[in-house]
Amino acid sequence: MRFPPWLLTGLLGGVIGGIIGYGIYRSAVGGGYEVLPVYAGIAAFVCSSGFWWLILDRPQKYTVRRGTVAGALAGALAHYLCWYLIILGMNACYWITRGCTSTLGEAPVDPFLGLAAAFTYSLFSLIFYGWLTIPTGAVTAGILAAAFRKYKTSRGGSTCPD
Repeated sequence: MRFPPWLLTGLLGGVIGGIIGYGIYRSAVGGGYEVLPVYAGIAAFVCSSGFWWLILDRPQKYTVRRGTVAGALAGALAHYLCWYLIILGMNACYWITRGCTSTLGEAPVDPFLGLAAAFTYSLFSLIFYGWLTIPTGAVTAGILAAAFRKYKTSRGGSTCPD
C-alpha cells in the first residue's frame, strides 16, 4: 500500500509534536499538562500534513525551499491549533462530566472566546518553544522534500522545479 506524501509527513510531524509536547509536560510546573503530548501530536499532524499538501503535493513541486516553508509554517501554527484543541477538549470534558474545571472550580473558557485565548496562549508558547518547533519543522520537511524529490525523479516522475 502506497501512502501519500502528505500523510507520511503528517505522521512524522505528529510524532515529533507529541515528543516535544511530552518534554514540555515532563518539565512543566503545576498540573493540567498531561494532555499536552496528545494535543500537540494531533496539531502537528494536522498542520504538517495540511501545509505539505497545500505547498508541495497540490502543485506537485517538491523542492527543499517549499518543504522548508511548509515545515516552518506547521511548526508555528501548530501552537495555535494545539491550544484551541485543548480548549475544546476541556469544554467537552466539562459538558460531559462536569469535570475539567479550573483550580477555583470554574468552567473552562467557552469555544468562541477560546479562539482569542488560544491566540494569546500560542504567542507565549511561540516565545518559549517556537525556537524549537519552527526550525525542527523546517529542517524535517526540507529533508523530506529533498528525499521525496530524489525518489520521484529516480522513478521517472517530474517534480516541476520552481
